[in-house]
Amino acid sequence: MTPLRLLPLLGTVACLDYAADLASYREKCKSKPNTAFCWMDDPGNVDGSCRFAARAGLVSMGASSVGPRLDLRFDNGKAWTAVPHALTGSKAHAFSSKPRLCALATEQTDPSPSLLLIANNVDYVFRLWPYFINKVMWASSTRHRLSIWIGELPKIVAAKSGDGCRASKQKQSLYSRRLKQSYYGSPRQKSSNHHAKMLAAYRLLADPYVTGLYYVDMDAYVRPDALFSSVPSLFRKVHYDDVVDVLFENARDQSLFWHLHGDTFYLRDVALSRIFLKARGRQRLKTQEWLERRCGFKDQYSLWHAVLGMAGAAGCMEYDGEIYRNFTYQEALHIDKNEWKALKMTCGGRQKRCPEFRFCRDKYDLARQHFVHSNIDAGATRRFRYDVGGGWRADVVVADLSGGPEGDDDAVDKSDLLGMLGLLHVGADRVLGQLPPLEETPPSSGVSVGWLLFLLPGVLAAAWRCRCRQEPEDEAFSAYGTRRPALRKFI
Repeated sequence: MTPLRLLPLLGTVACLDYAADLASYREKCKSKPNTAFCWMDDPGNVDGSCRFAARAGLVSMGASSVGPRLDLRFDNGKAWTAVPHALTGSKAHAFSSKPRLCALATEQTDPSPSLLLIANNVDYVFRLWPYFINKVMWASSTRHRLSIWIGELPKIVAAKSGDGCRASKQKQSLYSRRLKQSYYGSPRQKSSNHHAKMLAAYRLLADPYVTGLYYVDMDAYVRPDALFSSVPSLFRKVHYDDVVDVLFENARDQSLFWHLHGDTFYLRDVALSRIFLKARGRQRLKTQEWLERRCGFKDQYSLWHAVLGMAGAAGCMEYDGEIYRNFTYQEALHIDKNEWKALKMTCGGRQKRCPEFRFCRDKYDLARQHFVHSNIDAGATRRFRYDVGGGWRADVVVADLSGGPEGDDDAVDKSDLLGMLGLLHVGADRVLGQLPPLEETPPSSGVSVGWLLFLLPGVLAAAWRCRCRQEPEDEAFSAYGTRRPALRKFI
């Protein structure tokens, strides 16, 4: 055993100063800004001014008189109304030019925790639209903050794997090919955009009105029996009891507190949370953090490595990179705890050995809260149709956890899916969020009425000569990142 590995056992790191560590990393960014951490620590790289409201736009049978709509506003006075059948154009291009962290527009003014969702683009939001509306309905009804990250990974994160990945046992499967994307429509890259959750969480904690966050996957939903009632007692306890700063749902095995899922977690607005999310760790103690150690399609591989690394640095246990050195992701997923007793520790054991590393608590199990999450088969879909005016009808194809028949007929009943999500009796025209009306641009006084009258005959003549019966675009990006017919004439 090296002297370095003896440090935790000798108690030399009994007092941890995460705030000082964070300040040190930020100071280094002044001279070496081209790192993943420096990118995520610069609030200017993500537009946090975005606010949104959403119209449900769904009915169980037939075509809705109005469709899904996402209204987006920004501090620079610009706005974009996104609808499933028209997700291209200059406004869409401008929106996707940088990641956006968009908050549900409510009257909430007191500092409080926020729910956090992520999507790589607006198209993906519409793919999971019923599940998105389900969570927005809950946040709106309970006056709870909700923000959604919409954007791809920055190149500095997407183009390469993290530190230590090349030396890991997983490396052979990673460096021989590029990863497939985790969300539809994303380019193939070294790091999957599962890792956007770290960037989104870090940026959300920079909001002065956000005191903590609860992350859930986009396809998670609130159970109908709990929908619109109240904030779960677990959410309140975790945040206001103030005994834990980082919490995931309880481990797969109680004796391995670090063996976690990454689809649900809580973070308090403290330095430990940022250190846990960030890139690069304490050089002296070889801490591993979640984003910087990214390695592969799944984020759990680096999550386990990061938790064990930080636990080792905090004096909870000995850890010298065994996960990366001895296991691939699949092997670590099915680890035999009896063969690796050095990695065994319960959450209670962590609390006794290193109380300053406020990472987990057995009595708080996020898996028992009222958000339900199950993987959805990519081939399981439903088609909702809606009128767009002028005798035209569009459709939106969404993922279907209920597994009902897709059908292409307006007579297909989708009550099972909407009922499962508590949306069966939500009107299609229901708008969630309270955006102020757009300010009308005052008319220009630089052109006289006489000049306009002079130009009018020529404009009318040109319009008559060029008149043609143009139909709306017959293609738009679907929720699967491919192109499909989106508009059709009906009688």
